[in-house]
Amino acid sequence: MLVDLHVHSTASDGLYSPAEVVEKAKKRKLPAIAITDHDTVDGLQEAQKVASQVGFTLVPGIELSCEWGASEVHILGYYIESDDNALNRRLEQLRKERRQRAARILEQLSAAGYPLSLEQVTKFVSGNVIGRPHIAQAMVEKGYVQSVAEAFEEFLVPGKPAYVPRAKLSPVEAIELITGANGIPVMAHPGISKVNALIKDLVDEGLKGIEVYYPDHSPHDIAYYLGLAREYNLLVTGGTDFHGPFRGPKDCEIGDFGVSVSRLQELRAARSSMVALKDRHARQ
Repeated sequence: MLVDLHVHSTASDGLYSPAEVVEKAKKRKLPAIAITDHDTVDGLQEAQKVASQVGFTLVPGIELSCEWGASEVHILGYYIESDDNALNRRLEQLRKERRQRAARILEQLSAAGYPLSLEQVTKFVSGNVIGRPHIAQAMVEKGYVQSVAEAFEEFLVPGKPAYVPRAKLSPVEAIELITGANGIPVMAHPGISKVNALIKDLVDEGLKGIEVYYPDHSPHDIAYYLGLAREYNLLVTGGTDFHGPFRGPKDCEIGDFGVSVSRLQELRAARSSMVALKDRHARQ
């Protein structure tokens, strides 16, 4: 079985709670998973508690949303220390900015003749991260659209009446935050982000891995990114980007994509080496 290193929970925009995600992975007899919620570590404590109770291996992670020019880039962080002060301060700032963005989206929807209150939206928010998917769900419930996809296509993407740009980190800042929390930074789904020109620059800034195995990566993509991993000595990761039924790419079940246990061991070893090196420098 594969190790799924890209899984979301209700702490961000997944369908299942952190505990349920762990239980699903255990039931499917996966060797391990990483919970990598968007811009939050709020689900990790619950997930780790359940993982310890059922004897399951959980990799604490995060997925940080970044901006590079006109492109959106996501940086995954593995084996992060979820109580890191600098990371949590920045995440709290991002949460506040997300709520401000949601309020502006609702203002623009109201001006377009589709009023929604913040309370109608937050009922769909399980964690502390509010985003466009939650607004889309509220629009469906209100009868303004037939589906979440329609809400995005007609209102919530660039060029549409209620689109508001989101405040994002730069990829370099994301790498620094993850490394500062003793985590391993990895570029998520580069074949989707279409930012191949950025990879070499980010390697120079501390990027340690690349998500090669991903549902929407073609065989050509996989071969290409394996080649880049060899060229730049990057760790190879993979996962489903699981959010729940009909929420992730290609409606994958948890564990349908991922990497071998040996790849996970390489990731763990890289993290141990990095922490040991930081400790040596701190003592000098």
